[in-house]
Amino acid sequence: MELRQLRHFIAVAETLNFHRAAKRLNMAQPPLSVSIRKLESEIGVRLFDRSSRVTRLTASGHAALAEAREAIRHAAELGRVARAAASGEIGRIRLAFAASATYRLLPNLLLAYGVRFPQVRLELREGTNTQILNMFEAGDIDLALVRVPTTFPSGIELQMIEEDTLWAALPASSPLSLKPMLSMRDFADQQFISLIASGRAAGLNAVTRRVFEEAGISPPITQEALQVHTIVSLVESGLGVAFLPSVCSNQPSARVVFRKIEDMPPAGSTGIALAYRSDVADPAALSFCNVALGREVRQPG
Repeated sequence: MELRQLRHFIAVAETLNFHRAAKRLNMAQPPLSVSIRKLESEIGVRLFDRSSRVTRLTASGHAALAEAREAIRHAAELGRVARAAASGEIGRIRLAFAASATYRLLPNLLLAYGVRFPQVRLELREGTNTQILNMFEAGDIDLALVRVPTTFPSGIELQMIEEDTLWAALPASSPLSLKPMLSMRDFADQQFISLIASGRAAGLNAVTRRVFEEAGISPPITQEALQVHTIVSLVESGLGVAFLPSVCSNQPSARVVFRKIEDMPPAGSTGIALAYRSDVADPAALSFCNVALGREVRQPG
């Protein structure tokens, strides 16, 4: 049974006239009659009563007509869905992200992507750089927004999306909060709060330590946390100060003050990068890359 035969059947059923049906289908009447007889032979029942000059649907024909129309509709839908999937208009993206991406980049990016590709389902997972690397290796995610600088193995591309620099996060009660601009020497004897060292994929902990080294200071790191949000809470509690991406100041707190550091070393440059496999081929993932990077990421090969 072919879709062509179903279309022939529907045309005859709707016109109840082989001549008019053949004209609608832009074909000669004899081949149409052969097509209908072949369809009836394949399904084993008569679809039309031709015992009089008027063609009528049999009971089997009436029952088959609704199914034939549904089959044609499903065939058209199958083609539409396949084309949409090939163009990245539908599908699923498993996206992991570092916590600091939520301050500005992630909400803006999800909004922009959702407007252009509303039928793609996004599955979001938060994690540290090392956790995100593990997700990539386990095949659990397609894309990620990671804090850079970091170290990912070959086979995973990193493309910067949002550039930033470290600022000081201070308790509002700290004397340093009264100064409009700070220098690295101001932090030589401060107690620091930092992210826990992230293991295989370097993160803000490594960046902070390099900043100390380049500035020639060695303040103690007395508290560590897994997420940037937790660090801000610890600063609020007066347990110490922290170096955090300036974007974190977008969610202000009455008990935390953010200040720019005038002589922040080059190691204090940071940002968020889009991470994706070098051989990414999924059309939905590619469409997300294109929106995030503002340019086309082509399928390999």
